[in-house]
Amino acid sequence: MNRIRLAVVFSLCCAAVFVSILTVRPALPVRTVAASAQPLAQGQPLPEIPVTSTLDIGLGTLREAFTRIEEFGGNQRIVFKLEKSDPNYDATTGTWRIKLKSPLVTTKSGVVVDGLSQFEYGGDTNPKGPEIVLDATEVTPRFVKLGSESVYVASVFFNYGGDKNWIRGFDFVLGRQSEFLAGIISRRVQGSTDPVTGTRITDNYIGLNPTGESIPDGGWYGISLEAGNQDTLIENNVICSPGFDIGIFGSDSEPVATNSTRITIRSNKIGTNASGTKRLAPAVFRNSFEGIPFPSIHILNQVYETVIENNILAGTRSCAIGPINQFKERCPTFTTIKNNRIGVGTNGENIAPDPSKDQSNYAIGVLATAGDVITGNTIANFGLGGIQMRDHVGTPIAQQVFTFISENQISNTQVGIQVGQIEGVQITKNTLSNCSRAGVAVTSKLLDAGQIFAVAIVPNPFGFSSLKVLISQNNFREIQGPAIGFMDSLQDLLNGTYQPNLALIPTSGPNSLRPSPMLSSAVYNAADKTIVVKGRVQGTGKLELFSSLRPANPTASEFDPNGYGYGVFLSSFDVKTGEFTATIPASKTDKVAWVTGTFTVDGETSEFSRTLDVLGAPDFIRPTVTVIEPVTGLKVDSASGARVNVVWVSKDNIGVVSHNLRLTGIRAGVPFVDTVATGLPGNIASFGLIVARNDAYIEGKITVEAADATGNVGTGTSGTFTVVAPPPAETEKPVVRVIAPMAGNSFESKKGTQALIVWTSSDNVGVVAHQIDLTNNAGKENIADGLAGTAQSFVWTIPENTAVTSAQITVSARDAAGNVGIGQSGIFTIVPPQKPDTEKPNVFDITASKTKVVRAKDPKVVISWKSNDNIGVVSHELAFARDGQNFNTPIVSGLSGQTTQFTWEAALSLPRTKVGAFLIVARDAAGNTGVAVGGGPLTVK
Repeated sequence: MNRIRLAVVFSLCCAAVFVSILTVRPALPVRTVAASAQPLAQGQPLPEIPVTSTLDIGLGTLREAFTRIEEFGGNQRIVFKLEKSDPNYDATTGTWRIKLKSPLVTTKSGVVVDGLSQFEYGGDTNPKGPEIVLDATEVTPRFVKLGSESVYVASVFFNYGGDKNWIRGFDFVLGRQSEFLAGIISRRVQGSTDPVTGTRITDNYIGLNPTGESIPDGGWYGISLEAGNQDTLIENNVICSPGFDIGIFGSDSEPVATNSTRITIRSNKIGTNASGTKRLAPAVFRNSFEGIPFPSIHILNQVYETVIENNILAGTRSCAIGPINQFKERCPTFTTIKNNRIGVGTNGENIAPDPSKDQSNYAIGVLATAGDVITGNTIANFGLGGIQMRDHVGTPIAQQVFTFISENQISNTQVGIQVGQIEGVQITKNTLSNCSRAGVAVTSKLLDAGQIFAVAIVPNPFGFSSLKVLISQNNFREIQGPAIGFMDSLQDLLNGTYQPNLALIPTSGPNSLRPSPMLSSAVYNAADKTIVVKGRVQGTGKLELFSSLRPANPTASEFDPNGYGYGVFLSSFDVKTGEFTATIPASKTDKVAWVTGTFTVDGETSEFSRTLDVLGAPDFIRPTVTVIEPVTGLKVDSASGARVNVVWVSKDNIGVVSHNLRLTGIRAGVPFVDTVATGLPGNIASFGLIVARNDAYIEGKITVEAADATGNVGTGTSGTFTVVAPPPAETEKPVVRVIAPMAGNSFESKKGTQALIVWTSSDNVGVVAHQIDLTNNAGKENIADGLAGTAQSFVWTIPENTAVTSAQITVSARDAAGNVGIGQSGIFTIVPPQKPDTEKPNVFDITASKTKVVRAKDPKVVISWKSNDNIGVVSHELAFARDGQNFNTPIVSGLSGQTTQFTWEAALSLPRTKVGAFLIVARDAAGNTGVAVGGGPLTVK
């Protein structure tokens, strides 16, 4: 496919796909951030929409939750409350699988799709990963109607213009039906310049199965952010995709204000398993560009201020991180790439592309451009290079914006750093080791040398060189070819036409100005006590050999971090290009165990070479010992069986044959030395020190002595630790005071009657539990046990129909040492429930103070009576009857039960009567009434 056709195809893809697609317990990154009941830290808790079914359609489903959000607006949290009885629960993995038929789409803002809520609701059913699996194996791309537009959607989760949306805690299983399917896509509304802001994608598995250890063969992209995404956070995910894992797209025609900017990609594992220890490469890479797949993190077309930090990346067949522009003029993007492990797993594993499967001859760790900062990264095992610095594929930029490449560790690659077609680069304080072609290569071509890299040579169409390149204070180990070289193409490395450290590149500090000598052997000749060193050099110059002050390291050459040599000079030799043999005279070989060297041509001196063991030399080298445990600050309680683990590493040029261990410290103010062990075998590297019971000392240290067969002894000392005697037994009892019930209280044992028991308790250390007992007529009865140490009250339901004449509550408080203190209440009673009162009160002896009432002159009459009841009278009522029978003239009501007399003033409106009488009503508490008539006849005039 030619370039013109490819650009058209790629542009159509952007129009049809990219522009239409927007955007954790060991081995589980989502649990490194604790699940919270409310994901949004600011403001009031979001209203929740619960998902209670794993079906794709229907009530309580995830799709219904998305429908509700679209109907009623954003600012809601989708939570999962699934039960193990759900038909799509997998007990073998502890996961619930939701098999989607189409993408989940939101156009609203403030939506939290919270997979971690299932962990909060149902616990850690899947310790290896998320509990909710979004299965997209049957999802196919489709056009959906969003407002007035039909938008092409090819994703599991599709954010269309919504701000501050957050998706977290899911396992995305991507399907093969669509080669354009992505896990999560975010994009602004088509035709709008309003950016999508604040999207968060955290704590997910994307493209992996729920265990985080394998990758299903499906999908196309992991996460895709299209032009206009701003202030986006992608954090703590594990992502594996047959295409690019994270794609960030800008627009080559838009200003910063509306373009993609401030994207943070942090603490993810990309292209690996959940623990970051193994590369997970899909069987087929789906996306390619002239046969070269896109990077794991792909940044395209003016994406500004991206931060990529603290990630572990395995990389695709092209590169791990690729901020590149495919179309028009390349502007500075100010991408920061820092503190990542690229091609290097959690524990130092090689996770870079496999040369036999992934075409890793072209693999690059980081592809950088103008304005980028690449610092503090560990990059290793990539076929072509650690970092390739380039400006553009189109025309050169007009601005002079420096790129900074500093303090990176780059190893096991053909070229450490390549600078091509760029103006303004500072390469400082990097360490480059085991580079098979060159350390830093400054070229005027971007792609290079078919004989070396098996790709076509691309000529430089712009005819300009890389300028303003500053290379200083770098360290080089075992570099074949130039440590620093300027050339038209990396092809020049084969034919030797490169220029080492050309004057165009200013330099300072300990740079390797010439290739180091390659030492292949160093042999001691016992007959004449000379040392014969063999190897090869590139060029004609002076070989200088040194007695190295560092031991040999077979995997990486040792180097001098200060640039002034690291060894004792032995001899120098004039040598020419090719193989050499140099003999160090006997006068210089006393106690020489390791040999290194430098090579000087025309006043330019290399770094030190790899250090070699001198084979057959007399053994005078003492073993080295590093004591790893105990560490400084360790405190040990000398209870019975207390143990201090002693762990060390001992090395020797020949071999360690035995170990001795000593313990030193200060006991009761007096220094002491104890022999811990003697004659331990040389292959032993740990020992358990049993501490004497109740022993105590400070400034404890373990010294490990390692001896070799010749009697050389090396020592190492542990950190300082302390042994403390166990504290004396705690014997003080808690103090308890029972406040209620109080003496004299009485409780009726009707059904449901409750009594409040209140107490206080305290202890010198702390109360851990309470117990409550009742002393009754039959003895002692437990009411409650195992109450918390902080409890200070208890509601007791009194047993129905019980009677206790002398009851008492006992509260027992127990501390952690088992001491028990008790407190008792006052004496109270429990009485059985009373029988219903049905007996009526009696009323008798009703009299009136006079028989005639003259209303004008003497209207008052005193009415007297008597009343009684089996329980007690609580109230009285009085009424008057003119005819002595119909008592329809009320006099008074609500008189107390103790009243026996009432003075009545006859009303003026009362008609005259000659046979009047009084009615007395007595009422008890149960509502029973007693009635009597008397006091007449009474005449009223």
